[in-house]
Amino acid sequence: MTEFVALDEAFGRLAAASPADLAPIEAAYIDVRTPALTAQLTRLSYRIDLHLDPEAPVSADEVRRAIDTLRAGHGIDYARGKKSKRLDLDHTLVGYELTAGERPDHLVLMLDTHADNEGSMRPEILLSAADVLLQGLTPGVDAPIVSTGMQDLVTICSYDVERQNQACEDDEGRLVSPIPVRTCGFAPHTR
Repeated sequence: MTEFVALDEAFGRLAAASPADLAPIEAAYIDVRTPALTAQLTRLSYRIDLHLDPEAPVSADEVRRAIDTLRAGHGIDYARGKKSKRLDLDHTLVGYELTAGERPDHLVLMLDTHADNEGSMRPEILLSAADVLLQGLTPGVDAPIVSTGMQDLVTICSYDVERQNQACEDDEGRLVSPIPVRTCGFAPHTR
């Protein structure tokens, strides 16, 4: 935009130009000195639907034990391309919740994560390492963990990852919207 446009009109234009799957839900003018959105988004939550082998599903308790074992190890070593990396679970995994799904072979894993320049959660790496543990093996020793995007797992037939929320943290650690609310009288910075 090269000139000020009323917020309602800007939102309408954006909505009209966006595909349905990327439809905006909110718009606001922000100060030009505001850091980039990617730098502000430090808390991300994910919903992961785990579709287990119906012939031999692992239990929620077994999956919980696998995740807790990985957390106790503080991180997961993995390969991405030719590089060796480490997913620091102390830094990236704030918490999780595992619940039963609609069927006995379905579990829902909710992840609360932290992201910054030091690293961010890679749900597929967590699932890959948990899958190795669920097979009675040791991740990185008996079976390497390799980032392939969509992991080929054994105890989990398939999984769907959906980012549920993105937020910023204020100075007290409270989650806040990445778009600051502006009230009447706000005008964009102009030269």
